[in-house]
Amino acid sequence: MEPDEVVKEIMDEEGVVASAVVTKDGQTLAVNVPEGKSADVFSILGATLFGAGDASHNNMWGGKITDVTAVGERGAILAAGDGGVVICCALELEKPGEKKATKRVEKVKERMKKLLVEVQKSESFSSMV
Repeated sequence: MEPDEVVKEIMDEEGVVASAVVTKDGQTLAVNVPEGKSADVFSILGATLFGAGDASHNNMWGGKITDVTAVGERGAILAAGDGGVVICCALELEKPGEKKATKRVEKVKERMKKLLVEVQKSESFSSMV
């Protein structure tokens, strides 16, 4: 599956308002953000969020992480990565701490992880990273 197809799939999830596929060093492979928002900033910050979480985890326990979630007053920023690629998205949530919102976050994260495997299988992926 190509990165632009992955972005489209994530955008179809309820509440997702932005999505990107980036390399761990912040190179944008595909992105969709709302008008007036910076695609470059969203992509770079998604890669940075994942990278910081991965580095922190490695410092504490060694090994790698699969995803990072940052929850705020209006929503969550999710990042899932492996093998040099990160998928990130912005998910609007009416009440981020409630059980329904937590379930939506988990659902979107699981979808992102499955799509991550698909993007890594694409022939064009190996030439992009």
